[in-house]
Amino acid sequence: TSYRMVREKDVKLARYEMMLPIRGGYRQVRGFIADALHAVPAMALVDVVIRRESVESELLEANVKFNLYLSEPGK
Repeated sequence: TSYRMVREKDVKLARYEMMLPIRGGYRQVRGFIADALHAVPAMALVDVVIRRESVESELLEANVKFNLYLSEPGK
């Protein structure tokens, strides 16, 4: 898991970038993404990278990148 706060000059929103590793079946990964976006309306899906060890494997390893947008006080 990695994360960082990005503040840009003259922008009213701060961007919190999050990269999350996820393991599970396709439905679990897709469900996690949908649930996260539904639970946090100020979050956006930026990128998804999915891998699996072999064609027969149902277990996926995904790296999911979200951006959470927060309002900057006083801007």
